[in-house]
Amino acid sequence: MPLALTIQVNHVVVNRDDEWQVVRYQAVQPNGGLSLKQETAVGCLGSLCAPGYHFNVRGEWENQRYGPQFKVSSATPLGPRSPRAIREVLQRRIHGIGPVVADRLVSAYGVNTLD
Repeated sequence: MPLALTIQVNHVVVNRDDEWQVVRYQAVQPNGGLSLKQETAVGCLGSLCAPGYHFNVRGEWENQRYGPQFKVSSATPLGPRSPRAIREVLQRRIHGIGPVVADRLVSAYGVNTLD
């Protein structure tokens, strides 16, 4: 039976043409905090997969050669939720925005920068 989790991506280990990823993540707790333990997820999280992004994922745990992994069967992006992630999105997705401008935008608008 598939499990449903909300996760925050901490590190993208492998990204194959934005169609298949291996990521390290922390589960988001019901109170909004993050679990202390980092886990590994494998599957298609989409082209928006980047550190700091949150996703609702469904899938099942599997024991693989590299240890337990959460095999993602479906994922819905919830967007970046941290200032670091928002800065990365601005720099990667919008031509002409570098680190200085991204920092200024996030300083001025905070987590609402992309709204």
